Amino acid sequence: VKLIRSLFQISLHITNTRTGHPVNRFYGVPGGNIQIRCFFPSSGQWRIFCRENCKNENILIETNKISSQTGRYRIESDRNNQYFTVSISALTRSDSGWYRCGQRSSSSRYSYQDFDLVVAEALLDGNEVPDLHRDAGSSLTVACSFKRSGRKRQFCRGGCGKDEVLVQTDGVAAERGRYSIEYEGGVLYVSISALTRSDSGWYRCNLDLERWPDEYRDFYLTVTDGEFLSTVKPTTTSRKTATTRSFSSSASSFTASGSSAATD
Repeated sequence: VKLIRSLFQISLHITNTRTGHPVNRFYGVPGGNIQIRCFFPSSGQWRIFCRENCKNENILIETNKISSQTGRYRIESDRNNQYFTVSISALTRSDSGWYRCGQRSSSSRYSYQDFDLVVAEALLDGNEVPDLHRDAGSSLTVACSFKRSGRKRQFCRGGCGKDEVLVQTDGVAAERGRYSIEYEGGVLYVSISALTRSDSGWYRCNLDLERWPDEYRDFYLTVTDGEFLSTVKPTTTSRKTATTRSFSSSASSFTASGSSAATD
C-alpha cells in the first residue's frame, strides 16, 4: 500500500547575529528534501546558493543558467525571472546551518537573502520509539507527525502530568528557557538547547484533542560526554517511509510547498 499525505510547511523568523536583520528558519528531517523560493526586487543574470560566508568550499552552486545542479544541490529559475528556487535533496543532520541565496547582474555585487536550516534528529510518526544519543553542550530537535491538529500542543518530560510540561502553546510556536516547540501542518517540532547529562530521560510530544484521547509521540534521550549514534527501538509495527518536503513562509522573500510519501 502506498500512502501519499500532505506534510508540513513551517518557518520561524529569527535574527541574524552578524547583521541584526530578521531571517527565516526552516526545518527538515533526514532523508527529506527542501525547496525554497528566493525573491529579489530586480532581475539578475547570476545566481548563487551557498553556506555561511559564501567563499570557496561554501559555494554550493553559482550559475548564470536557467537551472543547474551539483550533487544534492540545485538552482532553478522561474520562467518569468520573478524568483529562483534553491533545493537540497536527501537531507542529513550535517546540512543544518546558515544558508544564503543571492543574485546579481554581470556588473554588480550579489544581493543576499539568508535563512537557517535545522534538520531534525528524527521524524516520529507513532511506529517507532527512538532512543536518541547526544553530546553534552549540543542541541536536539525532533519532529513529531500527527494526523490531527489538537487545541493545545505540549512538549513534556515524562507523561505530560501537571509538573512534567516543559513548554506548551495553543498557537504555532512557544519558547521557555532551553525548550521550544513549533507546529504547522500536522508536525510538531520540539527542541532542547545546551544539553546536559541531567537532560537524559523520557520525553513526549503531546496533542490535546479535547473530545478525543490525546495523541502523543515518545522518545528517550541519553546525553553523555562522548559521541554516540542515534538508534531506533521499533514497536510492533514497522514502516519504511520515503519523504519529499518543501517549506513555505509568510514572508515576502520565501515561499514553497510540499508533500510526503510513505510506503508500507
